[in-house]
This record gives sequence, structure tokens and C-alpha cells, in this order.
Amino acid sequence: MANLDQTQLGSYAPSEVVVVISQESTGFTHQVVGFAEDSFIQLARDAESWTHSTGADGYTTRTHNINSSGKVTLELMQSSPSNDVLSAIWNRDRVFKNNSGLFSITIKDGSGRSIARSDQAYVSVFPDQTYGSSVNNNSWIISATNLERYIGGNSLVSGDTVDTLAALETTISDEWKF
Repeated sequence: MANLDQTQLGSYAPSEVVVVISQESTGFTHQVVGFAEDSFIQLARDAESWTHSTGADGYTTRTHNINSSGKVTLELMQSSPSNDVLSAIWNRDRVFKNNSGLFSITIKDGSGRSIARSDQAYVSVFPDQTYGSSVNNNSWIISATNLERYIGGNSLVSGDTVDTLAALETTISDEWKF
């Protein structure tokens, strides 16, 4: 029997990927705009979830790493007004040198089921700048503690996948089921 998920057409809309940052100490919320043309967001963990060690006799043990921090790289066109916001956040954090510079960040694919978020993030690398005869990009690197991530698909899923997810104690909203 064919897996019905294989026959489904997925849809991805880059314009539906939203990044929102909020800062409790100042009370602002900002939706980041002006992303680069191609790859514009990258998320990466700072450490592996598990590492393993194998002894001389071949016995292997895996060790869980509790570190869930990560990096979010936002590629913004040099014309983006969000460069101003991130510059101001970085400058304020540099001056005060306390936790008032922390902000939360949420990245959501509105055309799919992927989401990432952290309640404690900060601009860790101020971008290098390039000027030329065309628009260039600024790479903002944001460090995020406790970066929670879920990578989901962008197509409807069959009952088999719904059942598999249920067995893994994960639910999927009805809008994604066929």
C-alpha cells in the first residue's frame, strides 16, 4: 500500500516566515522585515543533544547534553529598517551590560508547522558591512538560550503519519490532516 503522504503536494511561502522580537525591559515588539533574497534565516544548536563514548572493549555510553542554546542568523538587506532596531538593541545592551538587553525571539513558518523560540536572546555578533553597486546583506547573529525548535512540514499528512505522531506523543492540528 502506498504511503499517501508521498502523493501530497507541499507548499512553502517564504513571505509567510515571520520573525518577532520583544523586549520586556523596554516594552517593544518588532516584526523583522527586509530579509535577503535567498537564504535569510539560519538556526543552529550550539551543542549536540547526545554524545557517545566507546570504551576499549567496545562498550558504548551516550551522554545527554542539557545545553539547548543556539544561534539564529538573520540575513537582512542593508535597506531593512530592522537593521536600525537590531543596532539599537545591540548598542543598548553594550552600554548597560545587564540583562535589560535580553529579548525574546519567535520564528514561525506561517505556511507550515515549523516554529522556533527563545525567551532569552541577544545580539552576539554585530555584522560586518559591505557597500557596493547593488544591495548587500547584513548577517545578524543572535545567541538564544533554551532555543526551542520544532521542524514541521508544509503539506497535509495522512492518517498513518498522524498515528505515528500520536505514538510519539505529538499532535498535529486538524488543518494539516487529510
